[in-house]
Amino acid sequence: MSEKPKSRGLSLDDFAPLVSKNTVAVATSSSTVAQNPKKPDQRILPPSIASPSKFTVLGTLPNTSAESPVGPILKETCKILTVLEPHMENFDPAHIISECVPPHWGWIPRENTKKTKKFYQLILIDTHSADIIPEHDKTNPSLVNFSKLKIKRIISEKEWNQHPLTEKKFSRVFDPPTYNYFDYQESWYKIMYETNHRHSWYISFANPQVLPPTIPVWFQEWFCWVGPTKTLFPPPIVKYYENFKGLTPDLPVHLKLITFCGKMGVGWICQHVFETHQHRPSPFPQHLCLKIKVSWWKRFDIKFLEEKFRNWKNGTMALPPTPQKQVQSQKSNLKLKGKSKAEIRATLLEALSSLDSDEEEEESSDPFNENEDDCFGILPRIGPH
Repeated sequence: MSEKPKSRGLSLDDFAPLVSKNTVAVATSSSTVAQNPKKPDQRILPPSIASPSKFTVLGTLPNTSAESPVGPILKETCKILTVLEPHMENFDPAHIISECVPPHWGWIPRENTKKTKKFYQLILIDTHSADIIPEHDKTNPSLVNFSKLKIKRIISEKEWNQHPLTEKKFSRVFDPPTYNYFDYQESWYKIMYETNHRHSWYISFANPQVLPPTIPVWFQEWFCWVGPTKTLFPPPIVKYYENFKGLTPDLPVHLKLITFCGKMGVGWICQHVFETHQHRPSPFPQHLCLKIKVSWWKRFDIKFLEEKFRNWKNGTMALPPTPQKQVQSQKSNLKLKGKSKAEIRATLLEALSSLDSDEEEEESSDPFNENEDDCFGILPRIGPH
């Protein structure tokens, strides 16, 4: 029996026109975005990422997984794509999409038609922000049945370090040759649009360090749009999430879910759903709208999350200091300036005494201690490859 061909993630070679090596070298040297740029032939995704059996938490054993108590959840947020002409109001959404959306786009281009899906895909690949692995249909290779998105990096406006409208060059020849920070933000949405109504995405974070200390608000909005909800989690995941919330009192409420998914490697499935809505009473026109349906991947490895949570709780994956704690640290440093050795020694001893008291209180009130026997040491560790 022949082996199933391995899926290959998109690389820079998928976006390069037929040009000479000298031309590519010139384009690469002009790039101002990618960190530690390499030669084009060295930037293909490694097999450990490109192979579906090596992707995040795929390839786990059934006895370490859990099913969601609910089915797929259709999120309430609705994005209006276009107003419908009277003759289109009785059409089903799939037919309307075929009429309004160009092939292989997934959305209605209203501005620069050169900014195709490949343009937005290249932005994320060229900036090392994501791995994109499409799974093509066996009988129709031009059709993508589902895809995997591994989030590797989120560039903040501070890291962009220029005006958001400043154009930056790709590392290789492409048309258009440049993009700005708003294009970078938009790419997270545009790469996910598919005309295939059966298409779905498996999304996960590459490692616990992906989320920056200050998560850009536009990425928070993107996560709220495509991300999971607590009601989607199986009971074991809910238990870890509740303990995570209890152990992060300084973390703002609206950042707890995204931080939990990022730090613990929790992945999920999402799918676009096109609908026609009558937002205003007839005879006002209808709208073609887009919603997100999220699902739990029932083979997600609970033991993988257990290991992640254990490491994080032991401090090896600690959250970055909150602004409040940073200010407190700065104030403490200021208090020590100008003091004698004896005064500094007395201050440190007082701080150590207070720390011991806090640790004892935390140990006795830690909500996770009550559930430790239920969560740890049940099965041997089975993690991602």
